[in-house]
Parts: sequence; structure tokens; C-alpha cells
Amino acid sequence: MGRPASVNTLHESRVEAAGACGAERGHSLQQLVFRHLGVVLAKGPVRTSDWTAADLTSEQIDYAVGDVLYLPMLLTVLEGALRAAELTRLYDDCCAFLHAHATLDVGGYPDVFAY
Repeated sequence: MGRPASVNTLHESRVEAAGACGAERGHSLQQLVFRHLGVVLAKGPVRTSDWTAADLTSEQIDYAVGDVLYLPMLLTVLEGALRAAELTRLYDDCCAFLHAHATLDVGGYPDVFAY
């Protein structure tokens, strides 16, 4: 699948999850990793610790590694679900939209899709 390089992984996982799994089931990274890979990601107090510090603690580093360790496997599973549901084109369209939406937002333009 062709993806714009500027779309970050969090947005990709949410777009894929919403299309492949149904948005009503929840699509945080923690939920997706558990649902599709059976792995529980630890989400303790380190999540809200000081991430601006010059030196991260070992707990912060472990937390960050845990957040990205399963992304390649999760992406494979979710892309398969998109193909099976014949939603690949919609996914690509969503990625293109995210780039345009971010450009509008950064440019200070009002959300043309808000009512």
C-alpha cells in the first residue's frame, strides 16, 4: 500500500483500526496490540512522567520501546484486515486526507468539515 511519508504511525493505526475493526471497539495502541497480538502493553505512571527531561529514565525507555516493538507485526495484521475487507483504497484516501487536513490546521485555516 502506498502511504504518504508524512502520516505518522499513530494516525495510521487509528485509521486502519477504525476501518478494519470498527471504530466502536476502541482503537488505542494498547487495545489494538492486545486484540490482534494478544500482548498486554504496560501503561503505568511512567506514561505521564516528565518526557522533556534531558535524560530519560530506564522506565521511560522501556515504555517507549514497548510502544513501538509490536508496530511492524500490528501493521501486517491490520493491512491484511483492510485487504480482506476491501478497504485498502479507502485507507489510502484517508491518509491523503490526513495530510491535507494537517496542512490546513497548521496553516490556521478553519476546519472545513466541522459543523
